[in-house]
Amino acid sequence: MAKVHEFGSTGEACAASQKNEQIVDGDVLLVRSEHAMAVVCEVGPVAVDGFTGRAFPTHDETWDWSAAKQVTGIGDAVKNYSESATLARRAGQKAGLRKGVVYRASNGDPEQVYEARAHGLDALCANARALSRRAGGSRYRVEDIRDGKTVALFLDGEQIA
Repeated sequence: MAKVHEFGSTGEACAASQKNEQIVDGDVLLVRSEHAMAVVCEVGPVAVDGFTGRAFPTHDETWDWSAAKQVTGIGDAVKNYSESATLARRAGQKAGLRKGVVYRASNGDPEQVYEARAHGLDALCANARALSRRAGGSRYRVEDIRDGKTVALFLDGEQIA
C-alpha cells in the first residue's frame, strides 16, 4: 500500500526518495509550500497533474498512470501507478494544493499567507501593499514559489524591493 510522505521542499523530497528506505516505489511525495506532489516511480519522482514545484520532473498531462513505462536493465517494462496517482490527488486536495499557484505573499505568520496564479501577481502585490499599510510596520514578502526568489517586498504600504 502506497504511503504519503510530506516534505518542506521538492529538493528535499527528491533526495529522500533516493536515499530513504522508508520511501518505496509507488509512494507519494507532497510539498505544500511549493504546491507540488509526485509519485515515486522506479526512475524517480514524477509530478502528478502538473503540480511540479521546483524539482519534480513533469510529463504530458495525458500520461497514462496505468501504463507507465519503466526503463530497466533488461528492457522496458510497464507498471500501473493509478492507485498512487489517485492517492496523490486526494492528498493534494486535502492539503489544499491548487494548480497553477505561482506566487505567495506572507508576513511570516502562517495565518497570513496569500497566493496567486501567474496572472494574479499585480492583484497579489496590491493586496500585500494594503495589508502592510494597515498593519503598520508589518512587512510582506511576495515570492515566486517556483524558485523561492523575492518578487516584491512591502513595508508600511511602500514597495521597498
